[in-house]
Amino acid sequence: MPDPITAPSANPIVPPTVPPVVPAVPAVPDATPPITPAIPKEVKFEDLTPEVQKYIDQERTRASKTATEKALKDPKLIAIAKAQALAEANMTAEEKMAKMVADISLRENKLDAKDLLRTGGVAEDAIESILEMLVSDNKEQSIANTENFLKNFKSAVDSAVSTKLQTNLKNMPKPKTVALSDKAYKDMTYEERTELKKLDPVRFERELKASSTRI
Repeated sequence: MPDPITAPSANPIVPPTVPPVVPAVPAVPDATPPITPAIPKEVKFEDLTPEVQKYIDQERTRASKTATEKALKDPKLIAIAKAQALAEANMTAEEKMAKMVADISLRENKLDAKDLLRTGGVAEDAIESILEMLVSDNKEQSIANTENFLKNFKSAVDSAVSTKLQTNLKNMPKPKTVALSDKAYKDMTYEERTELKKLDPVRFERELKASSTRI
């Protein structure tokens, strides 16, 4: 009879096989850079918001009134007006008749100059005062005076509006915003996710897929 201790067993015990340990592969970060919206090099008036357009129009009106008040206080223009009044007081009968003819031309020239001033953006309540300084019975000279005035007027208004607008924009506090690239997808609002889809469609699809997997 074989020795039970030394005799081989019919069903030998085999130790369990331990699988090899495979080191975890670190996740590769997304190398796709965030898409930054292009900043326009030039901003046109029609590209501005209605609020900014309204503000610029108001500044133009204020600048127009200021330019008119300064023109009416010009010593040179005041001296010209006084000289004309003195000359009319010493007119003869023939000169007065000639003046009546000249007055008709003056009224016609004022109508033409008024249309030019309105088209040039001069405030309606200031046009009549300006006409007295620019228009005479000489049609060509009246038109030349009006066009020269409008040229200087536009330059002064544009300069005043530009200075005022730049000062206000410089002093305007910048809103506190969080870049979409720094914000977690789960914390984004619907509008922010829609914006992310436009700016970075690759990240949007990845975040959307990950969100669906978690659910």
